Amino acid sequence: GVESVSYSLCQRSSVLDACLERGIKPTSGAVKREVREYVDETVEILGGIDEYKAYLEATYMTDRVFRLYASIMSCQYRYFDELAPEIEKESYDAVLAHEGLVHTISIFVKHDVGEDLAENRAIAEDIRAKIEGGKSLESFVGSKYNQDTSDCEYYFVKGYMDEAYEAAAFALDIDEVSGVVEVRDGFYIIKRLPVEARYVENNIDELMQIYQIAEMNRIFAEKQEALSLVLNEEGKKLSLWAME
Repeated sequence: GVESVSYSLCQRSSVLDACLERGIKPTSGAVKREVREYVDETVEILGGIDEYKAYLEATYMTDRVFRLYASIMSCQYRYFDELAPEIEKESYDAVLAHEGLVHTISIFVKHDVGEDLAENRAIAEDIRAKIEGGKSLESFVGSKYNQDTSDCEYYFVKGYMDEAYEAAAFALDIDEVSGVVEVRDGFYIIKRLPVEARYVENNIDELMQIYQIAEMNRIFAEKQEALSLVLNEEGKKLSLWAME
């Protein structure tokens, strides 16, 4: 609905504002080239131009909006490439000190477009009830109910994961399991695990990158907090889903 569109527009505007402050422009030749390549790859993966058009319609987008989002994504990658070297020592020290680092394992019930939200929530609630009854969360990792395509374990700091996921994870004690946590595309049940020093030492580069991405997201979030979508009289006549 309008709230979802408003959030999306403000989120992308915050990224674009931060990039422009560093002179990273979506109109640059390099970004335009990346967007063309990304669109061409998407068309090929989907199976052709007709399938691409069907995908855009199913996701309430037009080619113009898709290309705009792709250009902002390209700018965001360039922003990170500039930011990372600037905070390399800071991120290294923070990770070695386990500063704000959280380790979780979780089960994800995905909510796809067109599915019944209540049914998916009920599946997640049933999994949580079984865990409450004594079944381990880990036993659901490889089950048909879990739709997380990763290994389901995450190390992160604030600003890296979905806000609702983070809030639930940081509120847990070690080995405690959360209730059902709703995010934008589904439901999680989360268990907090202890941070393993050996894992940190063996994966320092990856964890530094997580720290750096979280710092970048924090900058974007601060800008997003200052933004809001206010429709004028003409805007109120439009369907935000149908905008081109």
